[in-house]
Amino acid sequence: MDALEPVKFSEAYNLANAVWKEIVEWSSAEDLDDFFPIPDSQVLSRLLRPHRDSALHLFLRRFFWRAYIWEFEDHRNDMLDLVVKEYETILALNEVHFTKRILPSEAADNFEVVARRRIGYLRARLPVARIAQDTFQLLFRDRDFLRRFGELLARAVRRHAAAANHGTFTRHGHVPRATLPTWLKRGVFFRDNGRCVACGADLTGVLLNGPHIHYDHIVALAQGGSNDPTNFQVLCDHCNQAKSTAIRTWQRYPVVWEAQAENDAV
Repeated sequence: MDALEPVKFSEAYNLANAVWKEIVEWSSAEDLDDFFPIPDSQVLSRLLRPHRDSALHLFLRRFFWRAYIWEFEDHRNDMLDLVVKEYETILALNEVHFTKRILPSEAADNFEVVARRRIGYLRARLPVARIAQDTFQLLFRDRDFLRRFGELLARAVRRHAAAANHGTFTRHGHVPRATLPTWLKRGVFFRDNGRCVACGADLTGVLLNGPHIHYDHIVALAQGGSNDPTNFQVLCDHCNQAKSTAIRTWQRYPVVWEAQAENDAV
């Protein structure tokens, strides 16, 4: 993981917060089924084998358009100038070039026509894929969120398995185990800081493909889990055997430095 890329967290934090609340706090699994409709070849291919453009990327783009754009515009149907300002702000923060225009007065006869044309122009330039990738950078580090997202994917697995032709899934209706590409192993290993997420054992001295590192399915395949990159974590031998087919992850993360008490010297 020696590559670096610029990340614009401005809009990513807003989208990550909205998605986190939607999945963790607000919606039931049934409420989110329409993000993974049956049949959907884009979703099915991501459930069966790892894609760099993961199921979470796909969900983020669909969520952005459906809940973040269409609902945003619908609720501000009588405030078109605010929609224009919001889109211009997003484009500016993401350093996307756009032509600046001044809207006519709201009292003008052509205000709505000009404003809607302007909104369409700006909407078409929104860097949705880039915002989704930046948001992925945030959410991929939250394994408890990934567990919840994995359970959402497990529901999609069961729905796809019920509709799939024989041979796509195992005879039990599970996703077949896939060979993991090196880029996925490196990414998960890097995210988990080369440590078993359960016990904290240091695995950095072990070869990436060595027998003591397990790339464990957070939601086990036997529980409807998928081979999407968001469904993996690093475990040592002992913790992998102890977890077995449970749906589990651990909220253990490295501390950059210990917090200082308020009455301590600065």
